[in-house]
Amino acid sequence: YVDFAVMADNEYPDYKLDIPWQTAASVFDETWGYRSWQKRGSVQEKVDEKIASLVKVISRGGNFLLNIGPRGDGSVVEFERDVLLGIGKWVKANSEAVYGTRANPFNHPFHGFDATAKNDDIYFFAPRGDENRLQKILTSQPFKTEILTLNNAENSPFTVFITTGF
Repeated sequence: YVDFAVMADNEYPDYKLDIPWQTAASVFDETWGYRSWQKRGSVQEKVDEKIASLVKVISRGGNFLLNIGPRGDGSVVEFERDVLLGIGKWVKANSEAVYGTRANPFNHPFHGFDATAKNDDIYFFAPRGDENRLQKILTSQPFKTEILTLNNAENSPFTVFITTGF
């Protein structure tokens, strides 16, 4: 009997799990500690990547642990700080779709879109550039009573659509 599952590092299931689970991720998939020579790249690209991971995890009912590698003196590298602040800004703007929700009410992503649910509402996460495709799909569904969008953070990698009355 398994009462709690832990995925491999930086791994996510393709479907909703019916038991409590979590995945441990790192800002950089190849390391769990500080490396002065680490190629850091674009903050926004890393924010988008980690938000996409967070969305996968919460839509499948999991817990997301995100590691950063501080310097030897305990200070946080500015890049990692900026990534965490960017993720926090997105979570704050979309907290309704993140906190207190349950996993996707469907067994798999809905037409390829991740979702969470709370009460009678479903929150669909449309990656940047895919908003129109999701809106078209949602307007053709029988469960839709109203489609709203959350006040998404600037440069958000996702637009969150809410369907009410599910």
